[in-house]
Amino acid sequence: MQNKALIIIILSALIFSSATFAEGTPGGVWDMSGSTITKVIPVPTNEPNYPAGRVNQSREVLEDSDGDIVMGIWKETNNAFLQNPFVEDGAIAFYGTQTAYIENKFDRVTNFKIAFDFKPTRIDIAMNIVQVTSSWEIRTEPGTGDNIGTTRLRAYAYTYVPAANKVDARTQGSDWTVTVGQWHHVELWVQDKLLHLKVDGVEMTPEGGALETGLWAGTYPNLFLGSRWDGLQRWFEGSIDNIEITYYEDSCGSWGYNSLDFNYDCYVDISDFASFADTWLDCTDPAVSGCVQSN
Repeated sequence: MQNKALIIIILSALIFSSATFAEGTPGGVWDMSGSTITKVIPVPTNEPNYPAGRVNQSREVLEDSDGDIVMGIWKETNNAFLQNPFVEDGAIAFYGTQTAYIENKFDRVTNFKIAFDFKPTRIDIAMNIVQVTSSWEIRTEPGTGDNIGTTRLRAYAYTYVPAANKVDARTQGSDWTVTVGQWHHVELWVQDKLLHLKVDGVEMTPEGGALETGLWAGTYPNLFLGSRWDGLQRWFEGSIDNIEITYYEDSCGSWGYNSLDFNYDCYVDISDFASFADTWLDCTDPAVSGCVQSN
């Protein structure tokens, strides 16, 4: 009886938690001009407990009226400061083991645009620049074969594929023009089930970024900077500046997606319950035996 009541409470909360945005709603601008201070902020004790199970920790943040940039790994740890990037020359500088995040900017956001500037200090490895967990990311991609010695950007966007009953990635690649020590301007946006990528004013053809059922909303709603979301892989080496986010109407129109529309096809039906049941009681804690990685 208690389990049934808990399920009803969870589903009721989901129904009223969807986020929709008017066409072209500003989501924030970060020009890295704020003050770096120490604040006490709530952080999750571990990934599966997000957003519940939080503790307060002192963290270094770059203040901004659109949302502070929190330095270091995003979950509870006594050594978060070891992964703090630095503010240098009006930008956030990463040296290979640093990470940061802006909290709660992509809560069920499936149509948006992000623009930013970045300057890499190395280009011979794959490095995450920005990411929303299990939803989309942009990373550097070193060339192989005929393109060895050069680097481009690769954008990933995830969509639910009903035929395979799984979430899969669709990608877009830029030209092989990413250069060490040079600032590049990047724009990525998702609208009308297409992934778009523009680098230094050159827009890539969007055909490779077709999202069958629209963009899969992120597992965690934070914008992660300078590494993979868990702060453990694909560390970026270089600087990031001038981040700007804009929200667009969801694919279902101004009403947005129903919170129970798990496959984002603008209908709540048996396929959504199948998707929900497929992951029921799944554990994604890497410290627990038998758990699985979801991204």
